[in-house]
Amino acid sequence: MLFTGDMVTAILEGRKTRTTRPMKWDATLDMYHACRYKEGKTYAVTPGRGKKSVARIRITKVTPFSTVKAACKDSFHGLKEGFRDEAQFMCKWAVLYRGRNLTCPVWVIDFEFVE
Repeated sequence: MLFTGDMVTAILEGRKTRTTRPMKWDATLDMYHACRYKEGKTYAVTPGRGKKSVARIRITKVTPFSTVKAACKDSFHGLKEGFRDEAQFMCKWAVLYRGRNLTCPVWVIDFEFVE
């Protein structure tokens, strides 16, 4: 699973236990794809394409939300994402997903660090 360098650090420090990813639309089927990350499975934490993994995480829960804003209604969402508050999370979202606005449907993926 790809993360930016600062988010890898947050995972390793135990400050990040959740990630929010946009749902992918399948125009052929006229529906969104199922989440590629599955509960109970482990995944490598990678600080960028083509880079070596630095840790492993286990997915504990995958939840669909209609929008990024709806996902952020959880009062601790920003903290679980590794940010001090929702505003900081939303700024990072805007940078990472320039082409997607705050109304796109998302997967909220909770995970735990695997030693």
